[in-house]
Amino acid sequence: MAGVSAIRGSESRQSPALDTPISNVAFAHELAQRSKADAARAKTPSVVVEKMATPLSGGAAAAALKTAWEARFHESPRPEQLSVLVAQWSHETGGGHAMMNYNFGGIKGTGPSGLTANYVTTEGFGDSERKITDQFRAYRGAAEGAADYLKLLQDHFPGALDGARRGDPAGFVRALKKGGYFTDSEESYVKSVTALTAQARAAGYDAMGHGIGPSASSRTLPLAATVASSASSTSLSLAAVDAVAMADELSRAALRIAAAQSREDG
Repeated sequence: MAGVSAIRGSESRQSPALDTPISNVAFAHELAQRSKADAARAKTPSVVVEKMATPLSGGAAAAALKTAWEARFHESPRPEQLSVLVAQWSHETGGGHAMMNYNFGGIKGTGPSGLTANYVTTEGFGDSERKITDQFRAYRGAAEGAADYLKLLQDHFPGALDGARRGDPAGFVRALKKGGYFTDSEESYVKSVTALTAQARAAGYDAMGHGIGPSASSRTLPLAATVASSASSTSLSLAAVDAVAMADELSRAALRIAAAQSREDG
């Protein structure tokens, strides 16, 4: 998944750009907010669960994001706003085919229910590209995953959320990059999400996925069935590894195509 290896949900690594001065008041406010977040996480023990493919159709992803938007902002998202979010979801999950544990944006760390999953992903691009194993947030269902994704944007990437509100995929991605959300090429990521946004607007949300039935959006992951044993938590199921590898290849192929088109346009 292009960019799935990126910083994303790691609050401890989210910090203002070094060249952006902030007042003592702003610093104190930010420190207080982080302390509250740390305290909240400390109350929720982290549980490692099995990494599980949870594929969604584009329509199911859009429905979950629409519901989460309405719950958080008390208004329905306009089609141009929702298209940007669905486009990034599609980019990050290989069109929903390799979505893991209902994680909408490859967010690292522990989910609000204390669930996390370990798997291999790709950091960087070009000469700096490397494979690592990291922890990613896991969710009990699509509704929880979509809600946490929007909370992350609002709390840590407000500039990106503003871009989504404007229906501006390029502004959305550039704000994510500035905030440290991903390590891939910014220009290639912009090209990919912009193209996917246009596809969503022209052909509908289901054109963004792989035809997975919408019933997947209501499926939940029973905690008892997903908690990894001490023996299995150190290994990855073959099916899950294949799905992640497929998502990596799909997204990185899209990035390579976008980069090539950029060179031709130049």
